[in-house]
Amino acid sequence: MFLIQGKYKLIAVVTVVVLCALGSWLIWGRGKHKQDIQPPVHLESQAPTGAITPDPQPNQSKSANQSAIPPQLTPPVTRPTPPTAIAGPKLSVGEYYQQAMEYKNQGRYTDAVNSYKLAIEASPNETMFYQEKAKLEFMMTKKDEAIKTCQDGLKINPNDQMLQNQLNIYQASR
Repeated sequence: MFLIQGKYKLIAVVTVVVLCALGSWLIWGRGKHKQDIQPPVHLESQAPTGAITPDPQPNQSKSANQSAIPPQLTPPVTRPTPPTAIAGPKLSVGEYYQQAMEYKNQGRYTDAVNSYKLAIEASPNETMFYQEKAKLEFMMTKKDEAIKTCQDGLKINPNDQMLQNQLNIYQASR
């Protein structure tokens, strides 16, 4: 963004601020109160991974007044369910977006791309999802898919300058 000069720098800064605000709005459930937001759906059949189990205790003689105290276990680590294995009702657009961001932060880029696909299916007119999906595809060196994603987004909104800039960069890097 530092390479942008003049009036275009202001436009770029305003665009980034607007996208951040929109992303926050989508992540936090479009103004829903915290008590109205449903927790993420997890498959019951998945065994928790990362749970710490206690070391087995050697048999010790206990007097009659000593009671056996069960060892403390840490709660299982919860992980978002993959987008292909969602149990129950479909997620909202904001929940797909949040899920994609979690996957991206975990380095699970393929799952993040799949979540963005589901977000695009749920809200096809939101070009931000096309932008984010294309970024991940490009990062995964799937340049042709990234270009197609940008082109699909531009069919929805041909005036989206951010998406057009992404497309130009991706085409130039071929």
